[in-house]
Amino acid sequence: MTSISRLYILIFILTFFLSNFTSAQGLDDQEGNRSTNKIEISFKPQFTAIMVPFEDYPSNRNADYEIGSNSRIYSLEISAALNYKSFIGIGAGIGSENLLLENENIDYLPVFLEVTPFPVANPKKGFASFSGRIGTHLGDLDKKGVYLRADLGYYIPLIDHITLYFKVLFTHQTLYKSFPDVERLTNKYSFNGIGFGFGLEFYL
Repeated sequence: MTSISRLYILIFILTFFLSNFTSAQGLDDQEGNRSTNKIEISFKPQFTAIMVPFEDYPSNRNADYEIGSNSRIYSLEISAALNYKSFIGIGAGIGSENLLLENENIDYLPVFLEVTPFPVANPKKGFASFSGRIGTHLGDLDKKGVYLRADLGYYIPLIDHITLYFKVLFTHQTLYKSFPDVERLTNKYSFNGIGFGFGLEFYL
C-alpha cells in the first residue's frame, strides 16, 4: 500500500470517528450550542505541521532540491470569517509556510478563501467542524500555483468568545520555484500532504 493510500485511509477513519462522536454529543445535550439569527465575525490564528509523502525522482537529479523523506511543511496563518445565521461561514486568510526539501527549503505566503458549512458562534460545548479552502501562493516564486485544503477540527470552548481547536487536514499544492545552478528539468513541485493544526478562534 502506498503512503498516499494510507493517508486517505487515516483521513476517512478520523472523519468517521469525529462525526459519530459529535452526533452522540448532540443527542445527549439538547441545551448546548444554539443557532444564531445574525452575522458573527471570527478571527483564527493557527499553527500547522504537514507531512509530505516521499516522491520518486530520477537518480540524476540533485536530491537536495527534491521532496524526500525529510520533507515537511510548517505554517503560521491568520484568517477572518463572516458566519451567516449558523448556515455558512465565508472567510479569507494569509499564512507563512515553509516547505522543507531534502536539504533546501521554499518559503511562500498562501492566500486563500475559506468556506465553513454550519459554523457555530461562541459555542458553549465542544463540537466538530469541517472547512475547505482554495487559494494561491505569493512570495519569491516563479509564478502562482494551486492551493487546496480541507480540514476537520474539534473545537473546545475556553472562556466566553474564545475556543481552542485541533484539526486534521489534507492539502494539495503546486509550487513553481527555480534554484540557480541546479539541473532540474522542471520548476514545478506538485504534492499532497496530511497534517495537524491547532489554534484559537475569537468571536466578536
